[in-house]
Amino acid sequence: MKRKHLHQSKHPYNAHPFEALYGGSWKSVELIEIRDGAMTLHFADSHHRIEEKGPFSNIRVKSRKSTLSDCTCFLRPGIDVCVLSFSERAKSSEEGNSEPLWVDARINSIKRKPHESQCSCQVFVNLYVNQGPLGSERATLSKETEAVGIDRISILQKLDNDPCEADNNRHETQFYRWEFCEDCSLVQRSKLFLRS
Repeated sequence: MKRKHLHQSKHPYNAHPFEALYGGSWKSVELIEIRDGAMTLHFADSHHRIEEKGPFSNIRVKSRKSTLSDCTCFLRPGIDVCVLSFSERAKSSEEGNSEPLWVDARINSIKRKPHESQCSCQVFVNLYVNQGPLGSERATLSKETEAVGIDRISILQKLDNDPCEADNNRHETQFYRWEFCEDCSLVQRSKLFLRS
């Protein structure tokens, strides 16, 4: 029986370094378990679990909460982000779900305001609809825009290109670790590529 656990050693942004798309929203993943070719995702809320054969395409490094400096240095039209959406479009994507959803979106425009102690800029986004698997080109954007504040924006992340393996002198389970992750401006590049 081949079994592998994946985690990231020093994710600076969250206790749960991965997220997966479930029920129309990005949710924190506590554990990724691979056994006999099947992947099981255990969500941080302990209520849900997904088990699939083959590669699971909708998993990525957890998006990090945006900061005041992101407003001036990173956020601009054309950038993909993850937003906490209260819109009817997001709510209706999962029947009966009245909770706000973390969904991917593209920044359309930004109404800038002077930064004092906090950011009060308005960021206008188009939500992704029919997103499909991460990395696919089939994703389309809604024509409607939604205004969000910086407190409802998370910055997509991607792993460093070169994972480093655990010390080969140890005789325990091999964990795969990455030194760091970096900001990502496109949804398609945020996909977590699982290596065998």
